[in-house]
Amino acid sequence: MKKRTVVAATCTLWLILSNLSFAQDQAPRYELATDVVLARASQVPASSIGARLGDLAVVKRSALPTATTYGATISKGGKTLTLIRDSLSGRYGTTDGSLLVQWESTALLEAIAASHALSVDQVFTGMRVAQLRPSKGEYVISVMMQLEQDARVAKVSLNTNFYDAGIE
Repeated sequence: MKKRTVVAATCTLWLILSNLSFAQDQAPRYELATDVVLARASQVPASSIGARLGDLAVVKRSALPTATTYGATISKGGKTLTLIRDSLSGRYGTTDGSLLVQWESTALLEAIAASHALSVDQVFTGMRVAQLRPSKGEYVISVMMQLEQDARVAKVSLNTNFYDAGIE
């Protein structure tokens, strides 16, 4: 059995174009994973790893010594990644806290970003999708709810990456 790790870069764009976004009348799709921690896989015993996220590992807090200072966030590639769990499938993933926003054809992205105090990280103009980042200290779920109420926004989703181990 050979394991492979797949990082679906286009998964984040697919999320925003599907019906997987957060809606105010339903429970949040993603939740912070508080019963587990995120650690570099090379730094924890293999027997304590519940799931692998590339070179990172999801480990139950109870499997680590009490003196261990792992948490639900980790720095990687200059970004802080936060461990989340998909509440529907139970899959673990990471997010950098940015949002993927698809805007209506008549709306201006810059106006949307300015009115919600968001910075623009990246724009995919052919699809009218942008990666927007809340300012420091803003609670991302609150910002998502505000964007969902904005008539200029077609869809909004947390920018999330899932790493699935498959068997060939």
